[in-house]
Amino acid sequence: MNRANHRVASAAIQQMASTSFFWVGNTYDRDVGEDNTITLWQDLWDPLVNLQQAIAFLRQKKENGEDVEPQIAQARIWRAYIYQLMTDTHGDVPLQDGAKGAIEQEFDPSFDPQEAVYDTLFAELDAAVDQLEGPGEGFGNQDLLTYQGNVEQWKKFANSLRLRLAMRLVKRDAEQAQAEAEAAADASGGLIESVEDNARNLHQSDPGRNRQNPNSWALDESEMGYPSQTFVNWLKQRDDPRLTVYGAVVRDGEALNVTDTEELKGLPNGYVSDRAPNLENHPSWTKSCRNESGEIVGSDTEDTNCTIEDYMQTHPELLDDEEPLFHITSGQVHLLLAEANVRGWNVPGTAESHYRAGVRQAMERLAAYGPEAEISDTEITDYLNENPFDADGTREEKLEQINEQYWAATYLDGIEAWSNWRRSGYPELEPVPIDAEGTGPGGGLSGNDTDGQIPRRLRYSEDEERLNTESLQEVLDRQGPNEMDTRVWWDVDQ
Repeated sequence: MNRANHRVASAAIQQMASTSFFWVGNTYDRDVGEDNTITLWQDLWDPLVNLQQAIAFLRQKKENGEDVEPQIAQARIWRAYIYQLMTDTHGDVPLQDGAKGAIEQEFDPSFDPQEAVYDTLFAELDAAVDQLEGPGEGFGNQDLLTYQGNVEQWKKFANSLRLRLAMRLVKRDAEQAQAEAEAAADASGGLIESVEDNARNLHQSDPGRNRQNPNSWALDESEMGYPSQTFVNWLKQRDDPRLTVYGAVVRDGEALNVTDTEELKGLPNGYVSDRAPNLENHPSWTKSCRNESGEIVGSDTEDTNCTIEDYMQTHPELLDDEEPLFHITSGQVHLLLAEANVRGWNVPGTAESHYRAGVRQAMERLAAYGPEAEISDTEITDYLNENPFDADGTREEKLEQINEQYWAATYLDGIEAWSNWRRSGYPELEPVPIDAEGTGPGGGLSGNDTDGQIPRRLRYSEDEERLNTESLQEVLDRQGPNEMDTRVWWDVDQ
């Protein structure tokens, strides 16, 4: 999953960049990284099959008189979360017939239109919250999340996921978006509105990677992803304390203590190793060059022996094997509620109160990575004072400010950042500058698959094309070609 999360999504919306061929979102060219546009489709089916089997098993236990309602509900919520990832990144998906290949040996499932998928997920989350109140207990120590089976926290997770789904529809169906958002905010259990309720996994060192923080191997040195120049410059312009939490200049695996943030630079998107014009042609190459000890040895000259190590890398503190993986956070929820308020919907609070809470808690949650990642209350307050909510701005200016903060709050959660960018249009990003022949300043690529536009979706796998040809063709007739520039149903061009 994390290959698509970083190599496609994070790079596409310019949170990250790389000089590796395999970072398709960095170049819009899948010929050099084909597997990364289809890996999520492959990666999500195993957990979906496992969930379908677990739900069937639990329902059998229920028929035998066991009190397992909360466990069934928690499995249904997690299944809805996985389908949300799948449909948001691909479009139409086999929801009603999903996992039949593994369970019933039927290898030609029909695809549900994304509109129907969303209707089903809304209903499923609503029903699961009700079911959580049934007899029995949650999964306890076997919980997928850090909730330990806590029913009230699972309610918050389900309702927050419902809110996220509702906001996807703001351009496709504003009335349904409002109705579902208001229902989510009013549902039993409430929403994730404190960092203690963040939906996250914990991990541990594991040579087989099964229990290891996926970011620690997805961003290893062989396929290194760097904070992008676009993202770093945005943080620097606002004196954002997250800059030195998200990234650092690294030597021998250790972050250097750089006190002057003007010396920090992000990697420009679109440059690929061994292709001309390469990164050495970019103006940033000769700025803030360092020796092996990390000391500045020159700037804006041609003879300072600059290297790619002079660019910021993702901070090692975020990449330890044991670090958490976040799925929905209180910061994200507050920012969505801020937008709902701007749109005039009937949800609690005000746009300004949720903006401030969203930014604050987006920073507070970083303490989960350890003391070096903690941002002090004073730093957060100073930031909010310097970057207040624009209460006097136009509606569009408010939406831009809120969704730029959402982008800043979702570093390492590239798929969510990418989905929110596609539905909101913010931040406003310039595509990587590659001309039709692939000879422009984006790295001299052999061509690209999106006519030079930022990708809008992931592709269905070749196995789907080969084994489920008829059903997939119905999707393509309805949705459009199986290409990265085809828009999913809710991704309206307006």
